[in-house]
Amino acid sequence: MSNRVGDNLVSNLFSGVTYAQELNEAKSTIAQLTAEIKELRAVGKKEDEEPLVSELLLSVQNEAIIEVPVSEIEVNPAQPRQTFSDDSLTLLARSIERDGLQQPLLVFQISEHRYFLFDGERRYRATTQKLFWKKIKIISLGQWESNYLDNPETLRRKALLANHHRENLNPLDLAEALVQEISVIADINEESIPKTLNTVIKRLTRQGKLKWLSELTLLPQIEQENGLSSLEITNDENKILKVLLGLHLNPASVNNNIFPSLKLFEDLKKAIRTDGLGGHHARVLQRLSKETIGDSSSQIRQNLITIVINEKLSVAQTRQLVIDEISKFQNNNNKNAEVNKSIKKAISVVEKVTTTNIDPKDLKAFETVLKRKLKEVKDALKA
Repeated sequence: MSNRVGDNLVSNLFSGVTYAQELNEAKSTIAQLTAEIKELRAVGKKEDEEPLVSELLLSVQNEAIIEVPVSEIEVNPAQPRQTFSDDSLTLLARSIERDGLQQPLLVFQISEHRYFLFDGERRYRATTQKLFWKKIKIISLGQWESNYLDNPETLRRKALLANHHRENLNPLDLAEALVQEISVIADINEESIPKTLNTVIKRLTRQGKLKWLSELTLLPQIEQENGLSSLEITNDENKILKVLLGLHLNPASVNNNIFPSLKLFEDLKKAIRTDGLGGHHARVLQRLSKETIGDSSSQIRQNLITIVINEKLSVAQTRQLVIDEISKFQNNNNKNAEVNKSIKKAISVVEKVTTTNIDPKDLKAFETVLKRKLKEVKDALKA
């Protein structure tokens, strides 16, 4: 039987409605059901009343907050959020320890004493890993449909929508989740997806059609598909754009702001996942490469990552650090270039010196200078 409260809670979860709003809507539905039952009783329609009574009972059950052992909760294997930094979990745990769990976990019941975690993995991790809770409060959204568990694609998409609409994913997690979603739905190799999207965005930009593509984001699916069919794009490009538009994502924004996270250096990705480095900070630090600061770029980048995180620098402050580091390298390069120029000039002068018809005393002085310089060169090479 359909459960209006459970359905509304799931729908609201995807659209970013708050938990308080969800409960208010649940209470409204219960009130509506109660009124309908009273009207049916007044006219004696017992057969029509019974289904509503059953739904009402289920709705009241779904509204109730209960406490269950954490061992009975299973996490979502298709969770698109992969970043649960230790610091963020610690801060959340401290908040929960001080003020209590303000928002219970949203779960579906798989069977008796077995629940599927649909929303609230950060809260789950903070309470179990940091506070070592043995029990936790939940709200059941009803019985989990078995076909969802049997269909990881549906499960992954629902979790992606829930996280995306609540803006819970950083650009790296979102990029990886989107690539996986597109790959499965469109049957396209994951590695080629960002490149294909970048190609079509550049071409549509040259054609002056990018703004028009962006306007498709807010249109119904059928109008999106009609709009795409009027573009001169390849089959793979069409599939990628269709998936993104279906998620109400602006393809140009994904190309410019989301997918670049996939190209980050591994140390930056690690810092995002484990240390809480911001996605925009990481893209700024990405400029510190061998091409811009030489062979020691990895160590310099790691030093700046530590500074940015520990001192909680803004993106603007991080950008200035990077600019200063690149300028320092360039200045050193210029100095080295000047030194190299001087050395080449000195070598040229020495090579042009002739030993014929020169006073022995001058040759002796010249030899002394050369020996002293030779010793300095050898000492420098040993250092």
